[in-house]
Amino acid sequence: MRGHLIRGEERTVIAVVGASIPSTLKEELEHFGGVKETVRITQPYKLVSREVNPQNTVVDVRGVKVGDGSSVVIAGPCSVESEEQIMGTARAVREMGAHMLRGGAFKPRSSPYAFRALAREACSCCPRRALKPACRSLPKS
Repeated sequence: MRGHLIRGEERTVIAVVGASIPSTLKEELEHFGGVKETVRITQPYKLVSREVNPQNTVVDVRGVKVGDGSSVVIAGPCSVESEEQIMGTARAVREMGAHMLRGGAFKPRSSPYAFRALAREACSCCPRRALKPACRSLPKS
């Protein structure tokens, strides 16, 4: 059993996760001063649920806020196959107003032994110089 402290603007939540949580834990915790209520969350992904963390998660990627309610456009190829291709794509993405460039280092095919893309070499093609501050690059996960 582990506790995860989450501080929000209106309340602080301690999310307890573990394989076997004692059935008496709810009553035990509610006896402590400062504990308003305990809520059992049974759905998956407890730590990202709105019951645990009601605020949006906002990630700042070099000045572009993802998750704050504004639209963020991320564009790019499924796989990076050449420096020329990714540089041209970066320029087009920037000119069309996208906020970030994405591209895969690996592009799986029907066979696990066949893929297109530059793999690790794709990382050296990262077109930071083509993007300037108007566009950020992110690896495809």
